[in-house]
Amino acid sequence: MRGKKEILWILMVSALIGLMVGFVEVTMNHINQESIRILIRDAFIGIVIGSISMYWFMYLYGKKRMAIQKVFFIEFLTIGCISFLPAIYDNIVENDPIWSKQLGMILLWAELLGLGFSYFLYKYTLVLNHQLSVKKQEFSKRQ
Repeated sequence: MRGKKEILWILMVSALIGLMVGFVEVTMNHINQESIRILIRDAFIGIVIGSISMYWFMYLYGKKRMAIQKVFFIEFLTIGCISFLPAIYDNIVENDPIWSKQLGMILLWAELLGLGFSYFLYKYTLVLNHQLSVKKQEFSKRQ
């Protein structure tokens, strides 16, 4: 039987997949030009956040050898600050309130998904690097 931790992980991922499918369903049932504009803007912001976070992570952890906890904290701040920019823009241009429940949920999900994905890639890279070092040692012993 599989471990409880593995089962919980599978259930959590399954719930997120179900949630994403639900978002697609809701979006398709209530799509309009404003929704399309928001989705395109959010996709672009996601690309910017992902790119900046990835390069910050590689620079701070790989080049500067900063402690991993500090790197994740800086990534947390980066995701939060960039996710907050559209609210600042909407406040200036459209005079919308700068803080709302909607922004709180956006920040929460951006942080959870962004840091979760980053942590997954970090762990995957550690395993990959370990496997490469083992192969390197095996190769050097053969010669």
